[in-house]
Amino acid sequence: MKHLVIIAFLSAFLTAPAFSQINWTRHTIDGSFDGGSEVYATDVDGDGDVDIFGAGLHANDIAWWENDGNQNFTKFIIDSDYTDARSVYAKDMDNDGDVDILGAASTDSSITIWENDGNENFTENTVTTDYDDAWHVYPIDLDGDDDIDILSASSQGWITWWQNDGSQNFTQHDIATDFSSARVVYAIDMDGDGDNDVLGAAFYADEIAWWENDGSQNFSKHTIDATFDGANEVFATDMDNDGDIDVLGTAYLGGDVTWWENNGSEVFTKHNIDTNFPSARGVHGIDIDGDSDMDVIATGSGGGNGPVKWWENDGNQNFTIQTIEPSISGPTWLYPIDIDNDGDVDVAGTCGYSGDAVYWWESDQDPITGISMIPGNPPIVVRAGGNFRFTGILTNNTNQSQVVDVWINIRTPDGLLYGPIERFNNLPVNPGQTLLALNARQNIPGFAPYGSYDYIAYCGDYPWTVAHQANFRFGVIPSSIASANDSWNLENAWIYEEAMTEKPSGSSVISAYPNPFNAQTTITFEISSASEVRVEIYNTLGQYVTTLFEGYREAGAHTVNWDASGYSSGIYFYRLTVGNEHLIKRITLLK
Repeated sequence: MKHLVIIAFLSAFLTAPAFSQINWTRHTIDGSFDGGSEVYATDVDGDGDVDIFGAGLHANDIAWWENDGNQNFTKFIIDSDYTDARSVYAKDMDNDGDVDILGAASTDSSITIWENDGNENFTENTVTTDYDDAWHVYPIDLDGDDDIDILSASSQGWITWWQNDGSQNFTQHDIATDFSSARVVYAIDMDGDGDNDVLGAAFYADEIAWWENDGSQNFSKHTIDATFDGANEVFATDMDNDGDIDVLGTAYLGGDVTWWENNGSEVFTKHNIDTNFPSARGVHGIDIDGDSDMDVIATGSGGGNGPVKWWENDGNQNFTIQTIEPSISGPTWLYPIDIDNDGDVDVAGTCGYSGDAVYWWESDQDPITGISMIPGNPPIVVRAGGNFRFTGILTNNTNQSQVVDVWINIRTPDGLLYGPIERFNNLPVNPGQTLLALNARQNIPGFAPYGSYDYIAYCGDYPWTVAHQANFRFGVIPSSIASANDSWNLENAWIYEEAMTEKPSGSSVISAYPNPFNAQTTITFEISSASEVRVEIYNTLGQYVTTLFEGYREAGAHTVNWDASGYSSGIYFYRLTVGNEHLIKRITLLK
């Protein structure tokens, strides 16, 4: 079992990083998305980059914007007659290995799935047209039967779950009918008993609450805060790194951004992060600055101009406010994710009631590590009991020796994080050394639930410090053949190889000049015998960028030029494939 393909750029101080001020640049995805109410982001088309999804309240649209890999976005309308579209989410709802779309519309009283055929052609599957004032939806396997159910919130005061029978036929079960003007619903295992519980925010009730699942989907209500003025959104994560789930929320009328600390027994203590954030709306907890603690990001808007802010956690839950956007017209919803694949956290957002736009804010944060994997032949769809291949590199870019842990988790189709399925402890990496693992094989057990997974690699000091992480998606589909795989087994040993030197092991050589370069560079490769060769470019997350050459070449030295004038500054990898031999080197584009 040992064996992966990872690209990691290691700093000298994994456990005590120092960070400079993060600067943010706003980019327009769509400047005319009328009444954008929600946004979500994931890779829907399996090409290794992050696409964007939106619900347009006044446009009556559910739309997605395809990323071409360079953050140029092309709009596609999924539904143009979805009256007062409120909510959108992307999830593999039918466990066929691709990403479907889930939405809610208040005036249409609808909850709807648009099923992806694998080529981003979407077929409407109506869950209900009788859910008045549908406000928000959240997909989750609530009953533990390996299919995706739906949670929904209605401003009528309803919190509901829709039970999937495995064939995308849904049965309605009301969790609450008196949660006045329910705005948002969320699910996570709050009490650590192995099942998913439910959280909600109620605007008129001024309430943040959670409903405890007894494992048989009987729910008991627990109020976290009954005086949270205009409770607008709720999110749950471990804010203080103590191993239990805390709660985040925003109060629209009170202007509060707040977290409630879980003592491990689901008794919550209120901590105000900001009490002067007018018309607080969207909120999310995520490590913005890569220092392994949980920061907070939120929008504030009263239908006019408002800011987008984040609060930096010093590791002891003391928060310092930082600005992403000081003021913009009508910010409503946000979703943090690495949109440009440069290893830091960017932010996608909608500006709905007056801004009518979808934006993303680019972070210039330089991560102290960048970890990446290069999957073979993406998009990856595997039959249960099968396997997939991937390749990678672990590189020390400092002038000091490093000892690094690497580990792998998976996020299952029901949204739960599982693992580590493999761990590599105390990997010694000398200054400038590269550890290369080629063609690693990840086995999929025959019992693996069908659906869409995230394959996530981390480097740092396990389990305390995540220096950085990277992921790619794979799908598992049914198999009629019995499988011998009974675990998430990772095969192929590490190959210790100086892949960054001028003469790596093997019979081929590759180099680039100039490096670093501005716009254009020449890659030279030398092969010992006539062969089919391929020269490709990958980004720092191991995702394919472009092919510079593919074809037959005689023995000897050859050159190929890369005109990178259309690409963003940053670190890339160029890979030479000659038969079964792969050589990978780093190159830096500076503009």
